[in-house]
Amino acid sequence: MNNLTWPEVYQHRFEWAKSAHSKFMLKFDNDLYSTREIKDQIFVAVYGASQVGKTSLILELIGVLPEHYSTVQNVLRADRDYGRSATATVVRYRASNDNYWHIHDVSESSNDKINLNNNQAKKVLAKIRSDMEVMGGQYNIEEIDISIPEEYLSKKSDRYKDIVIRDLPGVKAENNNEREFVTKAIKDKIEKADLVLLVTTIDNIGLVVQPENLELDELQKWRVNPQRFKIVFTKFYSDDSSLRLCNQLHEQEGSINKDDIRTHIQEQIYTLDNDWKWDVKSQLYALEVGDSWYKLATDPSEKLQPLKSIRKDFFDELNDVIYSASNPIIRLCHGYQIGKISKNFKSEKNQETNIDLSRIEKEIKDIDNEIKDSNININKHQISINGEKEDLNNHIVY
Repeated sequence: MNNLTWPEVYQHRFEWAKSAHSKFMLKFDNDLYSTREIKDQIFVAVYGASQVGKTSLILELIGVLPEHYSTVQNVLRADRDYGRSATATVVRYRASNDNYWHIHDVSESSNDKINLNNNQAKKVLAKIRSDMEVMGGQYNIEEIDISIPEEYLSKKSDRYKDIVIRDLPGVKAENNNEREFVTKAIKDKIEKADLVLLVTTIDNIGLVVQPENLELDELQKWRVNPQRFKIVFTKFYSDDSSLRLCNQLHEQEGSINKDDIRTHIQEQIYTLDNDWKWDVKSQLYALEVGDSWYKLATDPSEKLQPLKSIRKDFFDELNDVIYSASNPIIRLCHGYQIGKISKNFKSEKNQETNIDLSRIEKEIKDIDNEIKDSNININKHQISINGEKEDLNNHIVY
């Protein structure tokens, strides 16, 4: 160390952070971290309802080329109809180092990778889903790893890192055992993630904005942790109202920028929750994926060019955020922010609880007043009844 020049010392100033983080993460997932250095990996968790375009988003982020989308999705669906390929477990997607599919249960101790072609991969995935359906809540495979063949991916850039994307299942489950299993898995993966993407569509913005739709505290913290949580809209530009907005902005200002779109979404959030007090514009990403985006992207109409441009700007920014998420300093910042985030979240929950408590106390007071009024009315009626009873007695002839 004493022989190093100051530039060399400066260059290696963060090596201790990388080494410490690598050793720490190895304790949690030896299979995942054993083949590559931690600094070359990025861990992204994706959470959202089924059929909102999560898989299409994941494939694009990993680098699947547009011309291979249908092939890759067909394998992943294993010949199932659209919307029926969801799994009640965590699915881990990543790029393969060769032209084969590799699919395995992460809990398996064997590191032997089986090379699978498209048809073989379909059969493996079909069997996994069949086992899930047969075993129901007894199915306890926590995570499945899927490596997508290199031939379907874009060429690696100079800044290439191994992006590992975990598709998290929904918390809602058919029975308590399955729910408990899924909840534990989600909490574990969110804690390990460098970045968490909450995915929805612009017409279902309430799925992430309204707390009751995010059943776990770990997910509800997105409002107070902008560095780790981003909201991605997989349907935006094909929505009629959003399309009109974009055309209107372009006509009025001659261009559209990300701030305009984010401000619009923030305003929509206010309409859903009048008490909303957070500025989350920097966390919002208006994308469009899957078939709806393909139709827009292949439409030669000149009026759609601004939409394509702004969508590219959002996607490029999200990619930059993902690639920077593995920076050791950012990882350290996440660690240091845990206390502050927890404190803010606790304060927020306490505030909500106090509001609920005040409402409940008011309801109790109102009920007490109603009971008092009812007792007064009962007494009045009783006096009236007694008076009438006395009059009747006076008129009785013995």
